[in-house]
Amino acid sequence: MGCDICQHQVIADARITTDGDISAAIHCSLSMYMAFSWAIYSLVIKKVSSRYSATFITRKVFFYGILTVIPLFFLKPWSFPLERLVQPVVWMNLLFLSIVASFLCFLWWSVAVKKIGAISTSNYVYLNPITTIIASAIFLHEPMTLMAYIGSALILLGVFIANLKVKEKGVETGKSE
Repeated sequence: MGCDICQHQVIADARITTDGDISAAIHCSLSMYMAFSWAIYSLVIKKVSSRYSATFITRKVFFYGILTVIPLFFLKPWSFPLERLVQPVVWMNLLFLSIVASFLCFLWWSVAVKKIGAISTSNYVYLNPITTIIASAIFLHEPMTLMAYIGSALILLGVFIANLKVKEKGVETGKSE
């Protein structure tokens, strides 16, 4: 579903950018590549999760991720001033990003894929906008608008229907193609 939406967006952007500006089309093409990569990643995680623990898989993903990023430093060396690393706000943000926003999220994703399957887990990604709306209401004191309620209800309905279809078809358990 996500790839379908992105394909339509690429076509729409290609029509909009007929004046020669191709940056939007490149952006959407990269988005399609990212969605495809995430789908492949989820399917690979599902396959290897029967043999390895979620922690082991996450460690390996991070290790190979770091290996693939290192060559970029030769193309564009790090220009961040090291004296900023001693500022508590900087290292607290780095700790949060590395431990919570990266490691724990990938770990939980691997556990979820192993327990409920790649397709069902991917369906739950659509809940992100709802958590964003709730967090913005709690932490930023943004008002809950009628559109936020309607959008949240539609997202919940969509996730519910998508997961029903997965269970009916038995795709996650391998009962049918």
